[in-house]
Amino acid sequence: MPAACSLFILVEGPDDERFCKRILREHLRPKWRLNQVVPYAHENAEFVSRLVDAIKSGTGSDYVLMADRRPEPCVTAKRSALLKRFRAIHQDRIIVVGIEIEAWYLAGLNKKNSAKLGVQNYASTDNVTKEEFNAAIPRRFSSSRADWLLEILRIYSVQTAIGKNRSFAYFADKYLA
Repeated sequence: MPAACSLFILVEGPDDERFCKRILREHLRPKWRLNQVVPYAHENAEFVSRLVDAIKSGTGSDYVLMADRRPEPCVTAKRSALLKRFRAIHQDRIIVVGIEIEAWYLAGLNKKNSAKLGVQNYASTDNVTKEEFNAAIPRRFSSSRADWLLEILRIYSVQTAIGKNRSFAYFADKYLA
């Protein structure tokens, strides 16, 4: 892979998009240039397939499609479902984000920062669900989930996340510098 290729990240929704723009963009360099984060959950399969075809035909461009594992029982089942839905996607370009993206958010909090935010410090976030995450939102952030997510990202540690979440570690090994 030539240095500083363009990487497009296709994500399900706004929480994934926020995470990619705030955390991944900085850590993709020097190997990748994050050209765009594209939410696809509300797009039809043909739109996504055409987009992937266009990315693949561009010089020095690549893509990754991120998806929560839920509602599928395992990563293999999720990959199969995505491959059936999107004809142009290659299975090596699918990153299944554990159960849900919220697990990646919590994975980046060390013990000190978890205490600072008033949230449980997880040894592993592999099985954290959106419901658990939402239940853990401190009272001072109860009026704005987005503010809570941004506060986590403000003090986020990629190294901590690599140690606490297997799917994040897999992504980091494959794509982060």
